[in-house]
Amino acid sequence: QLTNAVLPTEAQMVSADDHVSYAFDAWLACLVATMGIFTWWLQRTYGNLSALGASDLRYTHGWSMGAWFVPFLNLVRPVQIANDTWQGSDPALSATVGPDWRTGTRSAIVGVWWAAFLISGVVDRIGSSRPTATLSQIVSSDRFLMASNVVEAVAAALAIVFVLQLTRRQATRAAEVGS
Repeated sequence: QLTNAVLPTEAQMVSADDHVSYAFDAWLACLVATMGIFTWWLQRTYGNLSALGASDLRYTHGWSMGAWFVPFLNLVRPVQIANDTWQGSDPALSATVGPDWRTGTRSAIVGVWWAAFLISGVVDRIGSSRPTATLSQIVSSDRFLMASNVVEAVAAALAIVFVLQLTRRQATRAAEVGS
């Protein structure tokens, strides 16, 4: 009920909408930059595996970047590459591990990060596809979008932890194998 409510003017609503648009544009620019840097970093770390003693890698160096951009393949291949990179960078492996690099330990953080990443995308799609003809529908849609943003923030935090841990892991392995 809007009893005794002061409604915003059209100019105020347009201004508020403009601010939301600017915030979205800034978010999108940050997202594109972050994804570019992250995929470049993952390609570099995957490319390091040969120097760290791993051989017979499942994918080529190019796929470690390209897999992100192929529909449907991008749902599974990037996480496989992340897992392979983690396993092949295991400091506990022998210096000349060769094709046995898959015996390296796996990280739960990779799976949890990827699950959060995928879940945020699904929840965002649900929220974006909901009808918005009434105020209650707008509120419902916005709740899904806010939930997606929370899960996306969790995925981003997990990705940061993954980057830090894998970078440290590769540095330790490189020191051990003399790369």
